[in-house]
Amino acid sequence: MATAFARHSEQFGESVVQIIPRSALEGIETMPGVIRAEAEVAVQLPASEIAGKATIQLPSSVAHGILKDMGIDVPRINSYGGISDALEWDIPKLSPEQVRQFLTEAYKHG
Repeated sequence: MATAFARHSEQFGESVVQIIPRSALEGIETMPGVIRAEAEVAVQLPASEIAGKATIQLPSSVAHGILKDMGIDVPRINSYGGISDALEWDIPKLSPEQVRQFLTEAYKHG
């Protein structure tokens, strides 16, 4: 899901995917996000503070490349509303094994 948002942001300049381990959120208020099917979590922190908790920051092109090598294409999305459509129709939900594979590759690049 993060790569879909990052691909959308490419039209505005450099975009990244940040990986934040659950352990970095201990003691921080969270709530269900808008896109529950994707396990999205809302975090009650300013963006600058949550960014500091990321253990990896990848250019969106690298995250896209990892997923593409896994057989998952994340299209470039031009409108904010297109993100929900892409997640519902174009981008498959990753299995736990695929998430592990993505993270393994991401840490190699980070």
